[in-house]
Amino acid sequence: MKKIALSFILFGVLYFLESFTINFTNSNKPIPKNISILLTKHTCITCHNPYKRVVGPSFLSISKKKYNAEKIAALIANPQPTDWPGFPPMNPIKNVPFEDVKKIAKWINSLE
Repeated sequence: MKKIALSFILFGVLYFLESFTINFTNSNKPIPKNISILLTKHTCITCHNPYKRVVGPSFLSISKKKYNAEKIAALIANPQPTDWPGFPPMNPIKNVPFEDVKKIAKWINSLE
C-alpha cells in the first residue's frame, strides 16, 4: 500500500514538473514543446518566465526590446546589466549554440 501511495506522489511530482516547464500560458497560448525543451536545457527558465517577472525579466518584456538573434546570443554570453536596471545581473552562459539561440529568439519575438 505504501508503494502505491509513493508511486502516486512521484507521478504527481513528475507531472507538476513537466507542466511547469512546458505549459506556461498567456491567454491560453502554450510554449511550443521544442522551445520549452531548449529553455529547460539551457536553464533559461531558472530565472525567466515567459509572461511574468521572476529573477530576470519575462520573455514578453524581452520581446519588447526587439533584439535579434545575434544580440540575444551576445547578451547570453556577455550580459549587460545596464540593459535591465532593477534586475540582478545575469551570469554569462557561454555554451548555448547559436542555432538554439535563433529558435529561442524567434519565439521570444513572437510574444507581442
